[in-house]
Amino acid sequence: MLKIYNRFSGKKEKLKVSKDVKIFVCGPTLYDQIHVGNFRVILYTDILLRYFNFIGFNSLAILNLTDMDVKIIEKANSEGKSSKEVSEYYYNFLLEDFKKLNLFNLYKIVKTSQYISDSINIINFLLERDLAYRIDKDIYCDLSKSKYLGKLSGLSFEEIRKRIYEPHPLKRNDFDFRLWINLQDEKHSLNTELGKGIVGWHLQDFSVISKEFNGNYDIHVGAKELIYPHHEFIMSLGEYYYNKYPIAKYFLYTGLVKYKGEKMSKSFKNCIYINDLLNEYDVDSLKLYILSKKYKKDFEFDFNSLKYFNKLKEYLKNIKINKTNLENKKVFNKLKEYIFNFIKYFEDDLNTSKCIETWIDFKRFIESENLDDNSTELVKIGYKIFSKLTGILENRFSIE
Repeated sequence: MLKIYNRFSGKKEKLKVSKDVKIFVCGPTLYDQIHVGNFRVILYTDILLRYFNFIGFNSLAILNLTDMDVKIIEKANSEGKSSKEVSEYYYNFLLEDFKKLNLFNLYKIVKTSQYISDSINIINFLLERDLAYRIDKDIYCDLSKSKYLGKLSGLSFEEIRKRIYEPHPLKRNDFDFRLWINLQDEKHSLNTELGKGIVGWHLQDFSVISKEFNGNYDIHVGAKELIYPHHEFIMSLGEYYYNKYPIAKYFLYTGLVKYKGEKMSKSFKNCIYINDLLNEYDVDSLKLYILSKKYKKDFEFDFNSLKYFNKLKEYLKNIKINKTNLENKKVFNKLKEYIFNFIKYFEDDLNTSKCIETWIDFKRFIESENLDDNSTELVKIGYKIFSKLTGILENRFSIE
């Protein structure tokens, strides 16, 4: 069974899950195209789904897309459009990107605006229990009543108390966040019993989790920069609403993708968009490149490196077998060892860099030896396992 580094416990743990695995993926905000950093999170979710399918488990990943946000409103205003027009455009763009990425078909892609009534019910629940409060027409979550705030991020309560988040002079605590954001602009706001406005970002994600998983799921996946405050606040909502902390069993975070020395970010305007990359490079080359890095580590995106993995993809794509009629158990056993090691590395906290090294060695060994019929069949099985687990060269390799 797979072991992963659980950010909540700070330890590598063997997964203890039922055969119906529930995964939540913190997806992008729909005001721009998806970039390599976004894709890294999606790719590691994808190989989780592939693994569970490989061992005979059922799994489902909910990928939420934020389609209510100040950044969307700013983009809409700059283009003279409504927020819905902007978010729908990038939603359709994302779906087109997904078609090109050869992802495992076990995603439920949702927009957070589909969960408005759930968000309103949660806000009313929190207001009734004085876990939320109003300032004018905004509604804030009172985090001072959380018993576990900081457990996910590793920040002490005192450290969090010093942080100013969404400043307002009338807030109970500087670190409280908005559940409901008052907006009077008809082009961008919802018209609800709470007034005109939009649901706050942290509650949007929690509402998806609450509706889809009833606040109880296995793996929470995201980029590490979202741990505080975003995921910390989501877990606090779970504590308040379900009296449970945390509401996920395992937390898997990818490191940052950097470009030109800075975190790849729409805010820094240094994004390398997936759509642009796939116009020039094969998706398998991109997957090889990303999976060659340890998922927890930051890495600097480099086009020369991507070109190398494009060549590597071509190298791995075609396998030339030198056949013999003579049985060779030594070769057969060595091939089994490569396959065993590939799976072993994969299950050891998704050590895909070692998996790729093993794949390369596997091919080198194949082409350096003479293979009988049993070994030839084992090569086919090995290649199918490697491609199935990674999504690389899936049904796109040839063995001669």
